[in-house]
Amino acid sequence: MIENEETWKSICPCGCGNEYTSISGTLKYGNDSELDFLAALMMHGERNKHIWFSFMTGSWFEDDARDCVITIHTWRDGDNVNTNVEDAEESPWKKSELLKKMRFLSRDEVASQEGGKEWAYDCYDLLAANHKDIYGFLLEDKDFA
Repeated sequence: MIENEETWKSICPCGCGNEYTSISGTLKYGNDSELDFLAALMMHGERNKHIWFSFMTGSWFEDDARDCVITIHTWRDGDNVNTNVEDAEESPWKKSELLKKMRFLSRDEVASQEGGKEWAYDCYDLLAANHKDIYGFLLEDKDFA
C-alpha cells in the first residue's frame, strides 16, 4: 500500500529543458515495514522513457548516523526492461535540498553490504506491484498524467 503520495513537476537537470514528473511516498509492506521513496519519470526524445528511484533507508554504518539512499535506474530497451543500482551522481536528486542531509550510497557500497542489492531489488519489485501508474509510464506508450 502507498501512503503520503505527492506529485510535482521539475525541469530535467541534464539541461535538455524537458519537464518531468516526480512522485514521493511511503510504501507499506510486510508486517510493520515501510519504505520512503522518490521516483522521477523522465523522457528524452520521443520514446526514451526512464525512471530514477531513490529508496530511503536507515543508517548502514556505525560511524555515520545519517539515513542512506539507494539509487535505482530503470529503462526500456525494446521489449526488455533494464534495472540497475546506480551511483547517485547520475540521478536527478544529486543536488536536491530534500536529500542533502542523507548519505547517497554508491553502487559499490550497496553491493558490498550483505543483502543490500537483494533488498533494493525486492523494494523495486514491491513498488512495481503496488504503484501501477509509475510502471505504466515506462511500459506503455503514453505519458504519465
